[in-house]
Amino acid sequence: PRDWSMGGSTSDNSDGDSSAPSPHVNWFSMNFGPDLAMGGSVIRQADASWTTLGSWLFRNGITTELVNVDVESDYQEGSILHDKVRMTITTTDKEIIEVAGEVINMCPTKVPAPGGAIFINEGLARFQWGEKIGYGIAEQWHIVGL
Repeated sequence: PRDWSMGGSTSDNSDGDSSAPSPHVNWFSMNFGPDLAMGGSVIRQADASWTTLGSWLFRNGITTELVNVDVESDYQEGSILHDKVRMTITTTDKEIIEVAGEVINMCPTKVPAPGGAIFINEGLARFQWGEKIGYGIAEQWHIVGL
């Protein structure tokens, strides 16, 4: 079973900027080949802080925890649909990884909730990490009307 609410937020834009979309979940998976992949989630808490959960890097047979993932997004004009993401990722070894993603195709899904809805915008994305190119999912969840 999935808990669509995820995190402590009760609405989008709890960071105080009501003019820009502000998801309460960023979920990602990216594959750069048979020996290099990343995945995980970043959940916004009730105090507007972000928590990185269950995030990992698989490289050359070794899995490393990602302790912090910062996500910045660009959105389609007047929309909560993201079309670009930039991620600054920190591993347990304090390695900093910069990844840029461009959404190729979007599957917006509306999950009804009392007083509103959760919009899950699942974007098939092309990712770039240095010279490496990979593909995967850049997903954002937005609470609307709750």
